[in-house]
Amino acid sequence: ELLLLLCFTDNPTNGTSFSAVPSGWTQLYGNASKVADTECAIFYKVSDGSEGDVSLTMHASLQTGVYYMRVSGVGGTPIVLGREEISAFGSVDLLPSDTTVDNTLVLGAVGFDGGDGEPFSVDSGTGWPSGEFPAGQNLEVGSSGSDLSCGWITREVATAGDSTNEASVDADRGNDGFRSIVVMIQP
Repeated sequence: ELLLLLCFTDNPTNGTSFSAVPSGWTQLYGNASKVADTECAIFYKVSDGSEGDVSLTMHASLQTGVYYMRVSGVGGTPIVLGREEISAFGSVDLLPSDTTVDNTLVLGAVGFDGGDGEPFSVDSGTGWPSGEFPAGQNLEVGSSGSDLSCGWITREVATAGDSTNEASVDADRGNDGFRSIVVMIQP
């Protein structure tokens, strides 16, 4: 089983806000953007059954959202980073890389500068659920424009090399910093 930490902050200041990789975890991605006015960091590890609470150390006190996820049925080289998109407007694309393994799970994560960005919705994309992100997959940290919204959504790519797996995601409130990152989890 694969464990994931999807971490988001609002108003990043000096580089990455997450100052240390949790013990036993690997950082797959970490990037702050003043354009999007949000940061995303992704940590992962293969479960050994001893996991419990995880402590994250941050540089500053910021609005923060974290998803702690367990994914079953994961193989030897479990995770591949897709591409990110950063926007100053209320729409971003989920941009996976071409898959090389059948039945790959594609996870799209989004962060929005403001607690008024969710619910997020997919307005186009073959194979992605359409409409609002499902319940429990949107998180609002505060409710004002200076807070944070984040969320995630998945789809399965049945056939390796499927290049029709991009999607466009809209925030409930447009015209503010918005970012996306995609991770492909291989069986």
